[in-house]
Amino acid sequence: MLKKIFSFLKGTSSTVKSTIEKSADFIDETLDNEYIANTIDKAKEVTGDMAHKAGEVYEKTKQSAEDFIDSDPLQEIKSKGKEILDDVTEKGKELVDKAKENDMVKDLTDKTKDFADKVADKGKELADKAMENETVKSTVTSIKETTDSVAEKITQVVDDFPDEEE
Repeated sequence: MLKKIFSFLKGTSSTVKSTIEKSADFIDETLDNEYIANTIDKAKEVTGDMAHKAGEVYEKTKQSAEDFIDSDPLQEIKSKGKEILDDVTEKGKELVDKAKENDMVKDLTDKTKDFADKVADKGKELADKAMENETVKSTVTSIKETTDSVAEKITQVVDDFPDEEE
């Protein structure tokens, strides 16, 4: 009978031991999961705080820029610059009008136009003659293709560049 009792106690103790080990594993796992969940929650909180601070900095910067644009010294500089530009424009128009009235200037203008036309015609003749040479022609074609390619790439970069409003 004593044997049966010891045998029963041995079976019970191993069951209790197994149950305790499973409970300890469960508690460890739960604590690990809770730690991870708390870490994730803390990361979310910190990220939210950073986004909020970035928004505040953006708003303060925007407000400072608007205040600067509306500031009296800047408005005075803008006003003075406009006055100077208006004066220069008016004086330039007066000089052009006076020059148009002067016969010598008219004659010189006509002669300059005639000379420019002659130079342009001679340049066209030289260009046409040069294009008859295969080496020159292929070089010009290559330069044109390269220029077109570069222009296309620049256009693509400019088109892909984000607008200020975005």
